[in-house]
Amino acid sequence: MRHLSTESLEKIDEFIKLTVKLSDTQLKAIALSENIPPDKIRNMNPADCTALYFSRSRYGNSLADIFNDEIIAVDVSGSSAVIKTSGGYELDFVREGPYWKFDLSRL
Repeated sequence: MRHLSTESLEKIDEFIKLTVKLSDTQLKAIALSENIPPDKIRNMNPADCTALYFSRSRYGNSLADIFNDEIIAVDVSGSSAVIKTSGGYELDFVREGPYWKFDLSRL
């Protein structure tokens, strides 16, 4: 969690707030699409939500898989950077203070 950007943490908090407001039908639909129990979604904490991002298999790969791809390019522009992987994915990072943090806010 400490390696995520501030915007990423805000996105996760917003997602958690939205899940509390879901109807049972909506909750079941998300649970089915993510292949996890509805109660787990309803009771997510930030770490659970982050784990969900890393375990998802959208586009054939999870974030965990993408993080294991070979880095083929790093484009830095000011306080943001994009890492391009051999699998054709782009990972966003932002500089916050002295550290580069992963930014999943656009996912």
